[in-house]
Amino acid sequence: MTVVCGIDPGVTGGIAFLNNGGDPEEYTNDQLLALDLPTVGENKNRRLDLHEIRVMLDGWRPDVAVLEVQQSMPGQGVSSMFKLGEAYGQLNGLCNGLDIKTAFVRPQVWKAATGILAAPKNMTASEQTTFRKHRSIEAASDLYPKHAWQWPRKKDNHRAEAVLIARYGMQMRLDIAQ
Repeated sequence: MTVVCGIDPGVTGGIAFLNNGGDPEEYTNDQLLALDLPTVGENKNRRLDLHEIRVMLDGWRPDVAVLEVQQSMPGQGVSSMFKLGEAYGQLNGLCNGLDIKTAFVRPQVWKAATGILAAPKNMTASEQTTFRKHRSIEAASDLYPKHAWQWPRKKDNHRAEAVLIARYGMQMRLDIAQ
């Protein structure tokens, strides 16, 4: 049995645990669980609840954690990018501190592997964001229809992405056997 943790970092990120044991068509919480990353604080003071994330990781004891690589992008605010980088570093440090093997994957790589296409260039930035969120939810729901209740809303796309990141890790067998 192999357990992979997929993490879409950030204070609005998601975490998923995927277990390859059992029947993937049968719903059980120990088969697949997708959640928002726990946070503390409100609005601009919101940050990851590392204690709660540690409890999750301790409970599932994944063989590997797969984190989506983060980088700055043109047009993103300095403050939001700092918070994202901080969360990314905290998650990486937490996994390493718990001796969980950690692998990193760029969004373009796992999205291509799961068949998520780029948004059409003729769309506005807002339309492209909506398109990408919908595609992530749709792809996760197609792969795990009995678990789709865990990401029912457009704003739950980070949960769906965490599931897809975990699935990518499972398929690629990222550092699991080492």
